[in-house]
Amino acid sequence: MIELDRFISEMTGSEVICISTGGETFAGQWIASIFGDYNASTRWTAEQIRQNPKLKNGFHFISMSQGSGIVRD
Repeated sequence: MIELDRFISEMTGSEVICISTGGETFAGQWIASIFGDYNASTRWTAEQIRQNPKLKNGFHFISMSQGSGIVRD
């Protein structure tokens, strides 16, 4: 997602924080999207957001694929 991160940052002038729920590699993300535990992924993502002080005053959430369900939870 590095290229998408960079593109969004350059277009908006905002900092972009990528929270990957399936690891850092494309293969890891792909495997997690098929076989991963959705509820565990949702909890993990929420915890990453809570722990990041840069997000405490609000943020925009852009998601890919199953991430759309996570943002609604």
